[in-house]
Formats: sequence, C-alpha cells, structure tokens
Amino acid sequence: MKTLLVAVIVLIGVSARSQVVQSFPHVPETDTLVNADTVYKVFPIIGTKDKLFAIQPVVTKVSGTMAGTSFLQASLDGTNWVSVDSLTVTDVSVNTKLISIEDPKYAYYRFLFRTSGTVKAVPRLYYWLRNK
Repeated sequence: MKTLLVAVIVLIGVSARSQVVQSFPHVPETDTLVNADTVYKVFPIIGTKDKLFAIQPVVTKVSGTMAGTSFLQASLDGTNWVSVDSLTVTDVSVNTKLISIEDPKYAYYRFLFRTSGTVKAVPRLYYWLRNK
C-alpha cells in the first residue's frame, strides 16, 4: 500500500511538471540596439522532450525613430540559419509578436533583432517550452 501511494505521488508530480509554464528573458535588459544594430540570441532545443513552444520577441523603444525587421531563424547545425518568421519593427513604443511552434523540426532556434534609423531600443526574448 505504501508503494502504491508513493507511485501515485510520483505520477502526480510528473504530470504537474508538464503543465508548468516558464518564461525566460534571453536577452538581458542591459543589451541595447543603437541606430543600425543587430543582436542575436540562440536557444538550442536539442535533447528536449518538449513538443510545443512559444516565443515572444519584444523590442522597446527608449528614444529616436525606430524601424527594421527582426527574424526567428532555425538551424540543424547551429551555423547555417534559415528565417522561419519575422517581426516588423515600427516607430511605436513596444513592438512584439507571439510565435507558436508545434513539434519543432530544428535543433537550434535564434532570434535576430535588427533595427535601423536613429534609435536606442532594448530587445528582450521570452520563450516557453512544454509537453503536449
């Protein structure tokens, strides 16, 4: 009976873990984009059993006139990248987009933050992994 109780507790703990949503900022607040600038942030998903993830890039204008395009990119080897989605950066205080990927097909993902114009902006990247 004691073994059965322990098994039930372990199963509850495992199923609860798959429902936990965690959000991580991947580009520190101290990083800034100034004028025509680019910042990359790579997040590997090799070895993860998670089958669903969401990404939210956020570009916050500090000053100036903001413009540009940022890209979600994917790679099998971590060296050669292909753009799979994009975020158009316009002259508003916050540019953001939610991108959902089910059953990831690549080993690595990164977000390329790119601005142009005369701007100072703070890029942030949040992502969330979970089992289906």
